[in-house]
Amino acid sequence: MMAKMDKKFKVPKRHKILNLIDKMYKEEKEKIKQKLATARRITTGLDIWTKKGLIASFLGVGTCYFKPEDNTAEHKLLNLKEMVHPHTAESISTLVEESMEEWGIPRQKVLTTITDNDSNLRASFHKHADVATTSEEDSEAEHDNDDYEHQEGENDRYDYGAIDWTPCAVHTVQLVVNMVQMEPLIRRLLEKVRHLVNKFRKSSVATSVLQC
Repeated sequence: MMAKMDKKFKVPKRHKILNLIDKMYKEEKEKIKQKLATARRITTGLDIWTKKGLIASFLGVGTCYFKPEDNTAEHKLLNLKEMVHPHTAESISTLVEESMEEWGIPRQKVLTTITDNDSNLRASFHKHADVATTSEEDSEAEHDNDDYEHQEGENDRYDYGAIDWTPCAVHTVQLVVNMVQMEPLIRRLLEKVRHLVNKFRKSSVATSVLQC
């Protein structure tokens, strides 16, 4: 199209376009890494998407941090990594570790990680919590043996092995809604409401009366 508009215009080759896209990606990635490095605390979020037919699955790793310069929270999608079946806690932990290393996020900076209530996602962070508890106990034992009075510092409160897990509030509320819908009285009421709504959706006369 541009060649038709201007005979002097040379359409760039596919290789050049790919190089330009790759360059832009690396520049933007470096900017985000610098922002993550200056953030005091970071909250991460995980979710798993599966294509229809279970032909492929992906783990999304997002982050949120506070920007003091303009008093706003900033959200970024860091990675969308393809997963292999089965979705074990170990495989999830491995992908999360890869993302943290790729973006230069030390684990002690992660305030908490938000996921849905999937058992495998929860188990992947329980593993880290166990490691953190062991590390803290070993650390306390060493200080007792050395008879050393140590003041608690920021790095001590957030051990490298510790990632707190927080259940997604929206997903938890949805689980409660699903439980309520299973009650016989609520189910009968919902069925009557759906039946009534369907009548209005299929009748133009009823719809016009309702709008009046």
